[in-house]
Order: sequence, then C-alpha cells, then structure tokens
Amino acid sequence: MWNTRHTTYTPSLRVSSSMTYASVRAAVEHAIRQGHLLPHQLASFEALDRALTEAQRKTFTDDWRSTGSPAAKFPPIWLAPARTIIREFEGCHLKAYRCPAGVWTIGWGHTGLDVREGVTVTQSQADTLLDQDITFFAQGIHRLLVGSDKLGGNQQAALISWAFNVGLGAVDTSMLRRRVLAGESYVAVVPQELPRWNKAEDIVMVGLVRRRAAEVALFTGTPASTTPNPLPVPYFAQLDSTTDQARRMCFSSSCAMLLAHMRPGLLSGPNGDDQYLSRVRSFGDTTSTVAQVRALESYGLSAEFVKNGDFAMVERQIKAGIPVPCGYLHRGSLQHPIGGGHWLIIVGYDATNVIVHDPLGEADLVTGTTLNRPGRFCRYSRANFGRRWMVESPGTGWSIVVKR
Repeated sequence: MWNTRHTTYTPSLRVSSSMTYASVRAAVEHAIRQGHLLPHQLASFEALDRALTEAQRKTFTDDWRSTGSPAAKFPPIWLAPARTIIREFEGCHLKAYRCPAGVWTIGWGHTGLDVREGVTVTQSQADTLLDQDITFFAQGIHRLLVGSDKLGGNQQAALISWAFNVGLGAVDTSMLRRRVLAGESYVAVVPQELPRWNKAEDIVMVGLVRRRAAEVALFTGTPASTTPNPLPVPYFAQLDSTTDQARRMCFSSSCAMLLAHMRPGLLSGPNGDDQYLSRVRSFGDTTSTVAQVRALESYGLSAEFVKNGDFAMVERQIKAGIPVPCGYLHRGSLQHPIGGGHWLIIVGYDATNVIVHDPLGEADLVTGTTLNRPGRFCRYSRANFGRRWMVESPGTGWSIVVKR
C-alpha cells in the first residue's frame, strides 16, 4: 500500500529505507486518492497524528529506518545459515590479530588491505563486515560452481562457509569443482570432497575436521556428530621422560597433550612430550608461561596464558573441541593448598567433575598427595579442584587458552 523509496549501495552493503513519519503521512494521503483507503480511515490517521508528540514521531521514524519497510528486499535464503556457521568457527575479534598463517585478521575472520596492526572495530562494524564477506563469497561460489545458486539455502550456506575458509582460489582449482563441472551431482560430491579440506601445511587440524563435518551436516540436512566429551586427547606421563626434566615438566607434558590433540600426528610415540619440551627450551625455561605460549605458537596454535579461568570457560573450550591446560596448587590440605604449582589438562567434564589427564598421576585433592594410579581420564570433583585451581577467588584459575 505504501510507496517507499530505497537506496541500494554496492551489493556488499545493506539495503536501507528512507521512509520517515512525513512520508508515511504522504503515502496514506496518496492511498486514499487511489481509492485504497476510505475517508474515515484517513480521518482516524489524522486524529492519531494530532495525538502524537514530536518525540513519538521521531521514535517512529528511528524505528522504521532501523527495521526497514514492507517494500524492503528480503535477505537471501543462504545469509542466515551462512552467518551462523561462520560465526561458530571463526569467532569474533574486535582488534586486529595475526592468524596462524600470519595474515592480519579482524572481526569474524575478515582479512584484506583494510586490516593491519592496531586496527579496531566495533561489534556492529564486525557484523557488517561479516555480511559483506558472506555476500562476496556467495557471489564467488555462484560464479565458480554452476547451478549452486539453485541449491537450497542451507546447501548454499555450507559451500559459502567452505569458500570463506579456504578461499575462492582453492575453490576454483578444487576437485569438487571439477567433478561438478563434469556433471556429477552436488548431493554426491559435497559429502565426499569437503572432508578432504582438513589440513594446514599437510597437518590434520582438529578444528577443520569439525568445521567440515558441520558443513556437510548443514548441506545434507543430517545432524552433525557432537563433540565427544571427554575429548580423545593423547596422554603423556612426565616421569617417563628421557630428559633431565622429568620432575619439573608437568607444564610441558600438559601443553604437549594439547598440541598432540590439536595437531594429530605431529608428536610421535609415548615420549612425544620430550619432543615438545625441546621446542619449549629453545624459548626459555619449562616453567615459563611465555616460553610455553611461544612454543605453541611456533606450531601454529593461537595460544594465550590467562589468570581468569573458570568452569564456564572450560566448558566452552571442551564444546569447541579444545582441551585446557590448567595450573593448580597440588600440595597441602584442601583448606590450605600449597606448592610450587602443578599443571594438568582438562579433557572433559560432567555436572560435578572435570575429567583430566594428570601427567604426574592421579591426585588426592583432599590430602594433597599423588596416588599410585595412572593419570588418564581422572575425575576430579569441581568442588575440590576449584579450591586448588581458583585459589584467590572464583574466576582466577591459571590456564592456557587456545583459540580456533
């Protein structure tokens, strides 16, 4: 009924309405001249108009401009599911950072000449950049993969997420594209080809395995396999080390377990933590948080040492498929924990426990002793472990946090 004006900028920007309160009134008057409204309906509008304050009129105008008009174009059917899956795996950073490949990145995985050291964005700007990037990769997918624009919204979104991650150059030369151009169906090709894109520099990446599985699930309409809990993290015992550091390498053994999980096959054999230890010692002492973070980063992980860990953070990381090394006071009584500190790695959780790989062996958290038991998949109660991990107060746990 209302004849509104719209201004469309470049295809990567949103469509915005120029409708205001004054133009609504003009549209109503036009509608009655065209016979779409009766005189008493216009009179009702005028009565409402007289009753409104200027503030109310402004509120209407602001709300209308922010939400669009009935004539606004609907977003493409692939935008919402593409946005959801990309957000899940990219994460959002409001300050520019170097990704593991050394590329300056900001927002929801946005890269380009506009991203450099020191650049920051607001959350709203990050969201806008994401929609621009999604549109760019959608256009690329539709250009390179014949007939992909005729697929369902979720199917297009899965291909867009894949292209967002690997780049249009990779899509162009991919076996997936060659097979589709040869006449094979997307239904047959996509579930077979997407899982192949799970490596970086010939190393299988746990995050990429999960992302490809989620994209295939979105494409096929089948539920994605849930992240296992506990995570299948390889175990390293510190005391079997062939170095002179066995008694003081709990930190290195725990981080080596993290690395072995995130980069399968990179550390070999039961003494893979010795291999990792050698890298750590090239950066500093085995007990140094700086040396540990730099060692993990040298393998391509985005790692950070934090002093504000809590169980909510642990749960988020485990759900994302990432185990969490944690430092705690393992000696003294539960009421008065002491010690130089000990490190383990949390690999899972349930309602009342964290599930850990303890490189020294299973701990008795009440007495502050180490039991003569293996340290694999031990269940430490949240109540007791929390007392020794978050010693100062809730939310003060020492941890190594790795980002996707």
